[in-house]
Amino acid sequence: MDRPFGIMFHHFHNEKHYKGQGSIDAEQLNSILCEFKNNLLDAGEWLDKAKKGTLGSNDICITFDDALLSQYEVALPVLKKHNLTAFWFVYTSIFEGKLEKLEIYRKFRHIYFENIDDFYDSFFRAVENSPYDQKVKKSLQNYSHSDYSHYPFYTPDDTRFRYIRDIALNQSEYDMIMSEMMKNLEVDENELAADLWMSREHVSDLHERGHIVGLHSHTHPTNMGQLPYETQKKEYETNFNILKKLMGEEPKTVAHPADSYNRESLSILKSLGIEIGFEATMKNKMESRLTFPREDHVNILKKMRKKL
Repeated sequence: MDRPFGIMFHHFHNEKHYKGQGSIDAEQLNSILCEFKNNLLDAGEWLDKAKKGTLGSNDICITFDDALLSQYEVALPVLKKHNLTAFWFVYTSIFEGKLEKLEIYRKFRHIYFENIDDFYDSFFRAVENSPYDQKVKKSLQNYSHSDYSHYPFYTPDDTRFRYIRDIALNQSEYDMIMSEMMKNLEVDENELAADLWMSREHVSDLHERGHIVGLHSHTHPTNMGQLPYETQKKEYETNFNILKKLMGEEPKTVAHPADSYNRESLSILKSLGIEIGFEATMKNKMESRLTFPREDHVNILKKMRKKL
């Protein structure tokens, strides 16, 4: 790599936490940390250098998105072993008792279907049988896999699903389809929510241990950059105020949820005093300190395997 970047992690699995698309275990995380040990910086050091503009071209940090309990229980012990701190980007609606559908739906599609392709088949049929069939078909005329394949490991069905979810349907329409699918299989979303997210105490503990906790919006919309200014402002201000109260100090970092943002997003973040931000890919040219690149751990592992 010829520029500083973060390695991005989401889901981890063990005997307690389910194995899903893209999830890894403690051993795989350890192998990644060993691979990059000569270039990894503690989150605090990385943040300080980023603000001063003194990061080296090979400086790397570790980042986690979405405040998932599996990160705290599976990944944190590995970080401790390496005496390493990381960035943790947290959405906060979960601390107010809301079950965020993004993770509920993800667990549903991995627990109740034999594989991800079976879920996609069922989802696409559900769309066809919904009141939104014609709306989706019309929208898909503007879709191509290459335009929406933000990650090289996405399959055509991966991108088609995400296009329908994020572009063709609005949130309430998507929720209706998913709720109907869950109802047909007699799925209780409260049971799915068990052991998905960290608590306030977990996040406070990370902060006290020297990790950097940052913004990731309040409800994790998957299309932040398409939302009205006032909606974006409320998302980030709520997220900011909850984390400030939880940590006793103002957060200074952000990871753009679902890699979606626009100029208004960046303006809002700057007004909140956010100093450093991360995208979710290595593709875009870094335009400011709010758009540092990140490499997904899936791509990292693929490159490591090729070296063997």
